Amino acid sequence: MAAETYTSAVDACLSVARRPARAAIVNLEDIEGTEREVVSAMRHAQPNLRIYTIVKPEEEPLGRRLLRAGVTDYFVLPTDIGRLPAILASAERRMQRAE
Repeated sequence: MAAETYTSAVDACLSVARRPARAAIVNLEDIEGTEREVVSAMRHAQPNLRIYTIVKPEEEPLGRRLLRAGVTDYFVLPTDIGRLPAILASAERRMQRAE
């Protein structure tokens, strides 16, 4: 399954609601002020969807709060750029074993 990108969180939510996805990566800059609502909508559409968020260093407290709201993990950029491929590859392997 190829990765897809969207110009808005609304488009991403609509896509997730229309067809299954293994994971979604959401840039918090795209959903500022509606983070919990976007996570909730994606969870409602696909309860098992792995949701990752990208945050700036100063937004890390929000990333931690979103873990409690249903986000699988968050990445602090640019610090976590090296961690991102390994985390996503590991998640992909887990999902393939579960199928």
